[in-house]
Amino acid sequence: MNAADEHGRGRFSWLFSRRWWPTGRFARLLTMATVAVLVIVILVASWNRWGSAATGGSEYRLQASSIELTPQPAWIRSDVKEEVMLQGSLTNMPILDHQLTVNVARAFEIHSWVERVERVQKRPGPQVQVELVYRCPVAMVEVLADKQPGLMPVDRFGVVLPPGDFSPEQARDYLRVVVDYHQPIGQLGTSWGDERVEGGAAIASLLQDIDWQKCGLYRVVAVSQEGDSTRSEFRYDLLTRSQQRIRWGKAPGSELKGEAAATDKVARLVEYLRQHGGLKGNQDSQIIDLRTESTPRISSGDTQSRL
Repeated sequence: MNAADEHGRGRFSWLFSRRWWPTGRFARLLTMATVAVLVIVILVASWNRWGSAATGGSEYRLQASSIELTPQPAWIRSDVKEEVMLQGSLTNMPILDHQLTVNVARAFEIHSWVERVERVQKRPGPQVQVELVYRCPVAMVEVLADKQPGLMPVDRFGVVLPPGDFSPEQARDYLRVVVDYHQPIGQLGTSWGDERVEGGAAIASLLQDIDWQKCGLYRVVAVSQEGDSTRSEFRYDLLTRSQQRIRWGKAPGSELKGEAAATDKVARLVEYLRQHGGLKGNQDSQIIDLRTESTPRISSGDTQSRL
């Protein structure tokens, strides 16, 4: 070995000296960290190589059978899940996609029978659990289509529901709301677009708490103030099948000063029914007014009541 080789070896001899290599606890920690890094590198490389193939099967693609949905109430005849899968283009979406729950929630939110989405979460299986609050029909709005009478169902907010889910027999189980027989402005699943319809739906919702069919109630009618061509001032009357009239007044939450609250009006009506055994009059009978006194005011049929 020549002098140059000896000199070079001498310069790097410290690398081979034991005193430069970590020992004890530090050595163990360094070894563990090195192994962990190697494992991570191997896992990442393996996932990049084989992961997509392992999770590319149909069991990792969203199907209707993969979704566990809040059971539909009896009044919904259509298949909400199937319609959302089709309209929302959810079929075959990767279940492992980080945006899956957001996309599923958005797809269900716009369905006409869904009031709100409570929660969407992934479950083992793989499954996707969707918790919904469904819309509940409270009334049928009378409309004219091509000069033919028809009915459009609404919920308590006046949101338009699918009429195809109701047979003529089922439609009879709901109060009628009468405004001016016009069609809704919005699409299914959106507001009717007329505050008179929305107010009538709110009243119909309150009357669900009493046996309105047994006592003969039939219609919630929006009545414009006499001489008001804009129809901006209106009240509501309730009508029985025999055309007896009950003055209700303003929509719930819009009562005039001194006017009874909506819940008080319901209580007064219930008390009247208890005392008189129902609503047995007709269009020539006295009018029952729920708006002001602690007990309903009775007036003759030809008496004009103020708003």
